Amino acid sequence: MNNFISVNTSKAWKHALEDSRKNFIEMLGDVHNHNILVVCCGIGLEAFLLSEKVGPDGSIIGIDINEEAINKAKSYKKKINKNNLKFCLQDANNLTFSDNSFDIIVCMFGLHYFPNAKYTFNYWKKFLKDNGQLAIASWLPSKGDTSVKKIHDIANEYLTQQNLSSNNKPNNNNISQNNNDLKVLKNITLKYDIPFKNLQNYWNVQKQNDLFSRLKADLGSEKFMTLTQNIEQFIYENSEYPVIEHTRIRLFSLIKEVNQN
Repeated sequence: MNNFISVNTSKAWKHALEDSRKNFIEMLGDVHNHNILVVCCGIGLEAFLLSEKVGPDGSIIGIDINEEAINKAKSYKKKINKNNLKFCLQDANNLTFSDNSFDIIVCMFGLHYFPNAKYTFNYWKKFLKDNGQLAIASWLPSKGDTSVKKIHDIANEYLTQQNLSSNNKPNNNNISQNNNDLKVLKNITLKYDIPFKNLQNYWNVQKQNDLFSRLKADLGSEKFMTLTQNIEQFIYENSEYPVIEHTRIRLFSLIKEVNQN
């Protein structure tokens, strides 16, 4: 993706990711001596930060199904010699841990891999201790200039029948509904403006985004080709001026309340 991003765009994205990660860690509060599971940990950015917060008597376990990412995380762990940190190749929908194992389960920017968020939360909560937290950072549908919005409008014309959106993100507006023992503890929305040199630059980046790429599987090759042709025709006619994408990131945490019955 870096080949398509201007310096200003790259700086804005870096700030958005670093600032949202900082706010996410702060949202968890005091995690000293906690046992924390990091779902969809990737190369371990959140896991390494949290390992500093929990102290030597706490523990962090990072899991991911991407073997390359897990190997990178393990390699860096060896360099810094962290004894309270472990990385495992594991499917978040098929966890091998005992029930009530963790004080906190976190998932940062991985929720889009789980189409049914309510089902996923209900599954994960059994691995939480009583009064444990489930903390999530997720992308909200992006907003932007009229021309940016038009790209998503074109995509949505093809996706309506599939009940999808061009953001391809789960609707988690009612995140605790049907999970009676999971109650919202904190709910924060962060906003960042990401500038692009022009609409073509914006589209080049979107095409590299795994969320948008997954639309091909949802639509099928023929419809996806027609979709991209229509988008690129619009871009050809409107790509002269700079555009801004208004990126929104939602941070929220749920608490597993003790059942008094």
